[in-house]
Amino acid sequence: MTAPNQPLTPEQVELIRTSYEALSPRGDHLLNTFFDNLFESTPSMEEVLPRAGIAKRRSLLKTVSFIVDNADRLEGIRNSLMDMGEHNADTGIKSAHYPLVRDTLVATMAQVAGDAWTQQLDEAWFDVLSVVSLFMIRGAERRAERKQAA
Repeated sequence: MTAPNQPLTPEQVELIRTSYEALSPRGDHLLNTFFDNLFESTPSMEEVLPRAGIAKRRSLLKTVSFIVDNADRLEGIRNSLMDMGEHNADTGIKSAHYPLVRDTLVATMAQVAGDAWTQQLDEAWFDVLSVVSLFMIRGAERRAERKQAA
């Protein structure tokens, strides 16, 4: 796995971008399948991310697109990701949810991509989403510290 202070390799960035480009025309199907998989594997997540929330689903797709666009400069978007983590904490998303979401999203992309999915894609997406999750968790922690200080 890529450490948060180390950039993804150019090969990983290319894999992430080309796979996202291939999956994005099936974005609605990807999102519906992701939420079905997430709620099936972890029913309690439906309380945090309500099934009916079309806006929340689109927000996830926008976030993934943002990550893809900036995969070669994750450190440069650290503050934006930490801000997202702060916001997520306010909506009830906890640090423990991030690995669930990461793992379910990677598995869902593999499911939707079918035979086109490779071990290299799996590793690249796992790495990028692990770094993103870490930054968002740090944002949630920052939020908690601010609340305690107030």
